[in-house]
Amino acid sequence: MARMRSADEMTSRATRLRRHVTPLLAALTAAIVSQAFAANCAAVTFVASGVSFSAEEGQAETGLTVATFTHGNTGLTASNFTATIDWGDGTTASTGIVAGSNGSFTVIGDHTFAEEVLAPAALAVTVMIDAAADNVNAMADSTATVTDAPLTEGNPVTIGVPATFAGVGGTNTSTTPGTANAALQAFEAAIGGVNNGAVPPPQTGGFRAVTWDGVALDGTDFGGNSIVVDPNHVVGIPRDRFQTRGVLFEEIYAVSGPGGPTDTSTFATVNPSVATLFPAFGPLALLTKMPYCARGWSVPP
Repeated sequence: MARMRSADEMTSRATRLRRHVTPLLAALTAAIVSQAFAANCAAVTFVASGVSFSAEEGQAETGLTVATFTHGNTGLTASNFTATIDWGDGTTASTGIVAGSNGSFTVIGDHTFAEEVLAPAALAVTVMIDAAADNVNAMADSTATVTDAPLTEGNPVTIGVPATFAGVGGTNTSTTPGTANAALQAFEAAIGGVNNGAVPPPQTGGFRAVTWDGVALDGTDFGGNSIVVDPNHVVGIPRDRFQTRGVLFEEIYAVSGPGGPTDTSTFATVNPSVATLFPAFGPLALLTKMPYCARGWSVPP
């Protein structure tokens, strides 16, 4: 006849059973989770790659491919990913467009680069890609070279009938026809009538008079900020030398001329190898690279 167990015996038996079963269940659970995690990692790869691309300064570039990436889950679509692009030029990061399918994707972005960055230098563009499906991300390091914007024609010029302005004698206030000052006034009226040299901002009409022959050649010009190339003959003027006249250069230009009334030196005298490269506008001064009409100079055809 079976013996009835007391409540204490039953409790003790259950406690012993839990001591044996609990560790087994814990070990089994850990093994299952570990195998599932390993299988998931083995099956899913998420790799992003940087690219090199080019753009043009000041242009609103669209459709730039800035990165590529692959994902092991080929069932995911482009909508399962988001991309953020740091353009490397100090501007605010923007959202990229993800395109592709079957595990292979590209990141596309639109951007306007304000300044050129030419090879061998390049901007470091960082692309961060997030995969919402598995809560992981990948990063691509790309490079961008930005070319300088091409020169474009400014105000259109309509070619008309050539006109000649000539005068002799008189003073700097003469208005008598045939005097030098009257010829100068006629010339200024023909090219716009208003001298904007003292008004730096862009104007809709008129002209600007920039007197290169006012540049001192002894190194004292512009508060001593000029570069003496050949004493009393050639100096390099700063980019902002004529900024108050509405002119700002992109680089240093050379101005040359004789050292005094009895000095017969010219730009070609101190730089004979370039005698034919820079035609002189007048005997007092020559500005290299800048074909500009200056007040009081005669411009050869």
